[in-house]
Amino acid sequence: VTHLAGQYPQMFKGVVARNPVTNIASMTGITDITDWTFNEAGQTYDWLHAKPETLVSMWEKSPICHIEKIEAPIFLMIGSKDLRVPASNGVEFYHSLKAL
Repeated sequence: VTHLAGQYPQMFKGVVARNPVTNIASMTGITDITDWTFNEAGQTYDWLHAKPETLVSMWEKSPICHIEKIEAPIFLMIGSKDLRVPASNGVEFYHSLKAL
């Protein structure tokens, strides 16, 4: 839903997101589902670290790439016990929203 709020800001009056993936690029090195992050970015997972061009592709496919277009208030529910999405992903999004 964070992705949609940035791509279609006029459609939302408010957004609630629970442990959202907001930046695939920053998530790829600290999650246990690294293969998923490559897949979401349309990249081939080859068991190596992400190359700079891969990180750019991940950024461009992440909600944080569209953050400046968001108009609706966003309620983020971030849990530290999520095994897939690091809490730092939501915190990064929160700080970026506050900086606007």
